[in-house]
Amino acid sequence: MEKTTVHDNLHTEVMENVIYIQMLGGFSMTYHGQPVLLGKSLSSKMLHLLMLLIYSRGEGIRRIRLLEQLYGDSDTEQAANSLRAMIFRLRKSLIAAGLPDGEYISTKGGVYMWTADHVDVELDVEVFQKQVMAALEEKDPVKAVELLEDLLK
Repeated sequence: MEKTTVHDNLHTEVMENVIYIQMLGGFSMTYHGQPVLLGKSLSSKMLHLLMLLIYSRGEGIRRIRLLEQLYGDSDTEQAANSLRAMIFRLRKSLIAAGLPDGEYISTKGGVYMWTADHVDVELDVEVFQKQVMAALEEKDPVKAVELLEDLLK
């Protein structure tokens, strides 16, 4: 299944097994061209956690860093328990929202990782960064401007 769509103001292809994630201008996820509705059970803190995990995919994010980002100077033991519970609920929410079964979040050695190896992820922030870099590397100034203008459409 391939159909052309406009996604994140850039022309992309909607393909099987790709989760498209928008972080610029608001957060949304689509899978198979359909919105992934994570439901009202997803608090702003859980959404923040999800965005941190997705953006840090590949390298992961240390537990202590997550605790700092999500809870600030709160009681560390209570925050750690809350983080574990949030991870548990987030894992369940992702599957309940219609994403394919599989592991999305793993923990190893105090590092949490987005590990959705069974699906590809396209993140609008990364697409934007690649387009800007392509424009900066373009020798022809007219083409460079066209690449940057495409980002604004």
